[in-house]
Amino acid sequence: MLDDELIRELGRVQPMLFFLKEEVDYAEPELLRELKLNISQIFALEILARTGLMTMGELAGAMRVNASTMTRVIDGLVDRGMVERTRIPDDRRMVKIRSTQKGKGLARRMQEQRSKHLVANLKLLDDKHQRKFIEVLKAWEKVLGKKQ
Repeated sequence: MLDDELIRELGRVQPMLFFLKEEVDYAEPELLRELKLNISQIFALEILARTGLMTMGELAGAMRVNASTMTRVIDGLVDRGMVERTRIPDDRRMVKIRSTQKGKGLARRMQEQRSKHLVANLKLLDDKHQRKFIEVLKAWEKVLGKKQ
């Protein structure tokens, strides 16, 4: 596809990309409101539940935010008992964070709800387009180096 044509097509479908992101981010809005959590807190919790012990810098890098933003996100999760900070015995200056059992349970529940929501939306497409959609996501995953 030529650059001009690609730019035109992307401009046409760009609103759909934002719509898809919103669909994924807010798969269970009632739970988010009930727990008074924001999307950044949910994503941080899901990353920690999946990876285990991380430094604030590692988590900030994974979420592509600065350290001060990450500190505010984690403070809220610590206050709710979903994340805990721990000092490393070999280097008392270093603090790592991890999700608690409560946090892991919530992360699992959110992931399950998001998956159900995505599957329900994907079923609106026929089989051929479902496969193409997954194929495109896998290609993006490979290109962006986001394999998890």
